[in-house]
Amino acid sequence: MARNTASLGQQSTFTPSDFCTAPSAPRVGRAAGAPRTAASTGAAVAVADAVQTGPVAGKIESSPRLGGMASVSAGVGDGGALDDLDYGEDSRAEVDMNVVMSEDGRFIEVQGTGERTPFSRERLDSLLDLASGGITELLGVQAAVVDGGLLTYGR
Repeated sequence: MARNTASLGQQSTFTPSDFCTAPSAPRVGRAAGAPRTAASTGAAVAVADAVQTGPVAGKIESSPRLGGMASVSAGVGDGGALDDLDYGEDSRAEVDMNVVMSEDGRFIEVQGTGERTPFSRERLDSLLDLASGGITELLGVQAAVVDGGLLTYGR
């Protein structure tokens, strides 16, 4: 996928993320145990909105095609593998992992820790598969919001 970031020029973005940790927030924002993953997933939507509305607002010449990305927290706890850990699950996890992927299925970041015990390559692979499935779901939600005209900020 081609990315045309030259059309952005000299721009800065600020994406507040405190809203992402609210327990009552939808799936994208309910991962209180992993606010960084929820924040980056929400920020990707905010950036997409900014580059869509930028030309209309006269801030940029044209809207570049930026690839989507999403992230989740995955781990082992409460008797099995879990994705999109909430705070309680995260605090009890034996293994904790953050995974960030691009919309074309490539890994941007994989960070895992054996919080209470080391973990095997087999467990790593199963957690990556679990996280990938959750990220695919989140990317679908992002696409529906961004491409479906559901963003209203700045419009």
